[in-house]
Amino acid sequence: MNHSLRQKLVLRTVLAVATVQVLSGVVVNLFVTDGLRDRFDRRLLGRAELLTAEVEILPDGITTDLEEFDPANLPDGAEQRFLQVRDDAGNLHYLSTARRGIALPAPDPAVGEAIYTTLVLEDGRRFRCVHVGFHPETDGEDADPGSLPVPRDSTTTLVLTLARDSASLERDLGYFRLLLILGIAATMLILLVALLALIRATLSPVETLATRISEMDPGRPEMITLDVDVPADFQPIVTRLDELLNKARRAVEREQTFTADFAHEMRTPVAGLRSTLEVALTRERSKDEYSRILTECLGMSKGLHRLTETMLMLRRLESGSAQPGTESFPVRELVQTVADTLKQTAGIKGMNIKTDFEPGLVLRTDQPLMELAVRNLLENAVAHGDAGSDIIAKGIRTGDSLRIEFRNAGGPETQQGAVALRDRFRRGDRSRETVQGHYGLGLALVDAIGQVLGFRMDIRIEVPGIFVVTLRFANGSHEAVAGTRTPAGSPGSWFRSP
Repeated sequence: MNHSLRQKLVLRTVLAVATVQVLSGVVVNLFVTDGLRDRFDRRLLGRAELLTAEVEILPDGITTDLEEFDPANLPDGAEQRFLQVRDDAGNLHYLSTARRGIALPAPDPAVGEAIYTTLVLEDGRRFRCVHVGFHPETDGEDADPGSLPVPRDSTTTLVLTLARDSASLERDLGYFRLLLILGIAATMLILLVALLALIRATLSPVETLATRISEMDPGRPEMITLDVDVPADFQPIVTRLDELLNKARRAVEREQTFTADFAHEMRTPVAGLRSTLEVALTRERSKDEYSRILTECLGMSKGLHRLTETMLMLRRLESGSAQPGTESFPVRELVQTVADTLKQTAGIKGMNIKTDFEPGLVLRTDQPLMELAVRNLLENAVAHGDAGSDIIAKGIRTGDSLRIEFRNAGGPETQQGAVALRDRFRRGDRSRETVQGHYGLGLALVDAIGQVLGFRMDIRIEVPGIFVVTLRFANGSHEAVAGTRTPAGSPGSWFRSP
C-alpha cells in the first residue's frame, strides 16, 4: 500500500519519538522504583535497628520488650507489621500475635548484616522484610548510656525480622507509573498535533507546485513553465521539473511549428496541382496538351515530394533523432558533383556554377548531410539569383579554420532581409507567394544541419546585389586534427590537409 509523504513523515516521526519516550520511561521507572524501594528499605532497617535495643539477655534468659509493637496494640489505620526474634538455633523468642504462631521465613544474616526479602501472604498481600543479625544487650538498664557502649553478649547471635506491608510503596509506584504513562501520552498527542501543523506548513510549497502544474494549459506552450517560491530542499526538484517542462514546451512548439509550416507550404503547390487538373478536365485536349499538363503535374508532385522530404529531415534534425556519421572526403569533389547535377537547370537561366577550392581540403563529417546542405545552397542560388550571373563556390583555409563561401548576384537588398532568410518560410511575409520573395526551406535546413554537424552559417550582403552564405568550420591545426572532434560535442565538422 502506498502512503503519502505526509503520512510517512508523521508515522516515522511518531514511531521514533514513541520509541525514545518508551525507552526513557522504562529507564526512569527503573530509577524511581529503585529509589523508592531503597528509601522504604532504609526506613525499615532504621526501625529494625531501634527494635534490637528492646532485646536483652539476662541470667535467666533472653527477654524482649516488643509488645507495644504488636499489631494488636497499633492504632487503627497503621500499616500492618510483623515482628519476630529468633536465635541462630532457630528458637523463637518473640513472634507477633497476628502470625498465630506461624514463624516468618528468615535467612541467617551475619552480625551487623541486613538482608531484604519479599513476603507474599495467603491473601495476596505483599510485605517487605528486613532481617538483621545482632548480639543482644546484657543488663542494659544498669548501664550508663552516656559513658560507655551498652555491653552485648557476643556469644549469642539473634535475628530480628521486621515485615512491613508494602501497599503504600506499591501505591506510590502505581501513581508514579500512571503519571509517567499519562505524560508520555500527552507528549505524543501534542507532538502529533504540532507535527501535523509543521508538516502541512512545510509541504505547502509542494501543494502550490502541484496546483501550478495542474493549471498549465498544454495548448499554450509559453505558459508551460514553473515560477514557484519553494524552500532550498525542494529547489532541485523544481529545477529539474522546470527543465523537463521546458523540454516539453520546446517539443510542443516544434510540433506546432512543424504542423503549421507544413500545412502552410503544402497549400500553394496542392492548390496549383488541383487547379491544373481541373482546367485540364474542362474540355477535350490534344495528346500534346495532355502530355504538357501531365509533365507540369509530375513536376509539381516531385516538388511536393521534395518538400515532404525536406520537412521530415528538418524534423529529424531539430528533434535530435538524426545520427550523423563521420567519413573523410574531398570538399571540392563534393561541391563539384552537386554543381554538375544543377548545370542544366542553371543553364536555362544563363547562369554558370564555378568552384574555387584550395588543393587538399578534406572534410571529416557526415557526407550525405553535408551534400544536402551544399545542394540546398546551390539550388537557392540558382532559383533566386539573377539570370546570366555566376554562382561561385569557394573553399578557403585560414589558420586553424575552414570556410566555404557560396556567392551569387541577387537576393535581398539589406542585411536585415538577408538574416531573415533563416526563418522557415518567412511566415507572415505576403511576398513569399511570389518567386522573388519565396525562399522556402533551403537556408533553414542548412542552419539545422549546421547545428548537428558543428559548422556555423553566416549570411551577409557583401555589396548591394551580392548575396554571400559562408559555412565556417572551426578546428585546431589542420595537420594535427585529422581525427579530432570539434568543441561542444559536435559529431563532425573536421578538416585536414593531406
